[in-house]
Amino acid sequence: MRRLPAAAASLGLVALALVGCSAAQTPTCDRTASVGDIGDLVTVEGEPGQRPDADVPSPLRISSLQYQDVVTGDGTTIVSSNQGLDLGLTLINGTTGETIVDLGYDGQSALSAIDAYAQTIPAFDEVLHCATAGSRIVAGLAEGDIAPTVLETFGVDEGTPVVAIIDVRDVLLSAANGAEQFNESHGLPTVVRAPDGRPGIIVPEAEAPDAAVIQTLKRGDGATIEDGDTVYVHFSSVSWDDPAATLQTSWDAAPQPVTLAPGDDPVLNALRGATIGSQILLVAPPTADATDGPTVYVFDVLGTLG
Repeated sequence: MRRLPAAAASLGLVALALVGCSAAQTPTCDRTASVGDIGDLVTVEGEPGQRPDADVPSPLRISSLQYQDVVTGDGTTIVSSNQGLDLGLTLINGTTGETIVDLGYDGQSALSAIDAYAQTIPAFDEVLHCATAGSRIVAGLAEGDIAPTVLETFGVDEGTPVVAIIDVRDVLLSAANGAEQFNESHGLPTVVRAPDGRPGIIVPEAEAPDAAVIQTLKRGDGATIEDGDTVYVHFSSVSWDDPAATLQTSWDAAPQPVTLAPGDDPVLNALRGATIGSQILLVAPPTADATDGPTVYVFDVLGTLG
């Protein structure tokens, strides 16, 4: 299997078989902004994205999951459980009113996804469904909504109700959402897309080009990526010579970071100057030592943090 260029070597991608794809569709979302009366019981002050000042009446009884959007942001919508998120999170003991966890503030920024959070707080599958960047959500977590191991770690008894204050500070795109672009594609790969935007790469029965080819398949209207930026991408690649056996993809994990440093790496050249929301096709020539043949890449440029 072709080795990844230096710029993509840290992506930690997994090999998958190519599956059939269709034209991409725009995801739709319906969100219930309030479940239960937790928003009336808990008072939260301060701007979303900054450490909240919360007043939790204790002891608080929570028998089932409750949540309320106390502020609704106008940013990108969460439509996928592996979409990149940057959250501020405060957990408060509903019995004592004491703060258990306070994460993501004081300049901290960390990319994660609902899938990752749900391993310890299963309720986040529902609480964050279709939420938007810029939102502040107050949730009441009952027994079963948060893993007992989390409570045990912080010396809290199993079954203790917990209040979660979640600031959805940033949300990356789930897939490239830019405008389709016309490209002269004679003798070049074709990219098709599943409804969630996941690309499939069809390699023609033709000789690979001798030099690198870069095409913008979708042009986003977001910021331009420049040297020094760390951009998060979804990424698929396939060998021109054996496309069915060597597909690689990040689409079953969280988006992966690529830091653009000066240099003549084909991946860097493909991403440099791209705009967020774009989808980029790269046909990279064989490596200099000829140990790896020509490779086809598709990058969805999803965003930066901060």
